Amino acid sequence: GEGIERDGRHIHTYLPEDAPNFNASHIIHHLSFGPMDGSAPLNGVTKIVTDDSGTTGLFQYFIKIVPTTVVGDKTIPAVA
Repeated sequence: GEGIERDGRHIHTYLPEDAPNFNASHIIHHLSFGPMDGSAPLNGVTKIVTDDSGTTGLFQYFIKIVPTTVVGDKTIPAVA
């Protein structure tokens, strides 16, 4: 298949006849934005497709990136 962007979403498409060979299993080893502060809820997420959970897999992740400014030991969210 191929990766496309539609309505601000990244989507992988494939032909129906490719479905038996498609497997969306994955591990998110590391995902971060900015300084490491210990809050990375997707780090280590593992999604493995099995016969019990479905044959190809559909996984969605929603993230929101909030610009911040770090001043000394305080983090101040940017005002939109």
